[in-house]
Amino acid sequence: MYNGRLKARFIEEFTTAEQWRVGAAHMFEAFAPYETEYGADLCTWDEERMASVFQNLVGIRVKSSFSRLTILRRYAAWCVEKQVPGANPALVTLHNVSGPQPEKIRSQMVSSPAHLQQFLDAVLSPEDDCTTECLLRCYLWLAFIGLREEEALELPTTAVDLENLVIRYNGREYPFYREAIKAFRVCVRTDQFVVKRSSHQDKRYTVLPRAPGDRLLRGITTEKRKYSFRTALSRAIKIALNAGVDSNLQIRLGYNRVYNSGLFYRMYIDERAGKEPDFTEYARESLERVNPDGFPKTKLTRLPSIA
Repeated sequence: MYNGRLKARFIEEFTTAEQWRVGAAHMFEAFAPYETEYGADLCTWDEERMASVFQNLVGIRVKSSFSRLTILRRYAAWCVEKQVPGANPALVTLHNVSGPQPEKIRSQMVSSPAHLQQFLDAVLSPEDDCTTECLLRCYLWLAFIGLREEEALELPTTAVDLENLVIRYNGREYPFYREAIKAFRVCVRTDQFVVKRSSHQDKRYTVLPRAPGDRLLRGITTEKRKYSFRTALSRAIKIALNAGVDSNLQIRLGYNRVYNSGLFYRMYIDERAGKEPDFTEYARESLERVNPDGFPKTKLTRLPSIA
């Protein structure tokens, strides 16, 4: 963390809420490489530089924009109050710093079902291997076709209609794409999974029975924590990026990013068909995920490993 002592003092005085303290620390860590490059604390930057870096860091994440901008303004005000040399008062009322960043957006989304399948093939085991990574494939396909993450974790196998390519759940229908058929078929029908060794050099594997139940995203244990899927997905993406993949597949995807990708793809298809795009439901869901003070409802905590 750049100027760590100063920022530690701010965090200590800023709030007693652990959630905000962790959020502030994360934000400062994200800004640190830029502060090192410019050789100056972010509280001294001009508005143009701040807007450029802020947009690059946040991209399309509205929740991050709300919380980081709030912390940034508070930090700027605190630095002005403490008479930190060079502190820029203009940052206290900074606004309109988040906007479209085409390159950033492209690095966080997929453009179509085919693009998502290419990404999954690049970072995960093939469906025919019947490994637990097939659960991650289904996890992201459920995001792309429009299920909320909580719904995806509860979805029963009986909701998946492989013949008609549709998922029926909670009174709604979610058509899915031919690229997703193999992954869904495996996770609907298999009663065992191949588990790879954690060591990259160890090519051995173990076949273990699947946990009892009817949830689509159940593995070899009965747990259904979303953080397990997030951690496993992040690990697989990191390994793939380190190994080297095509430039158009160097994407750091998560559930919400794939959810948004699927939404925009469906809007694009509707528009091409002459329908009027409707973002009402998306806007409602986005607002529900954010507290009135702008901080995400999701707690910042340690992430357990997937079983």
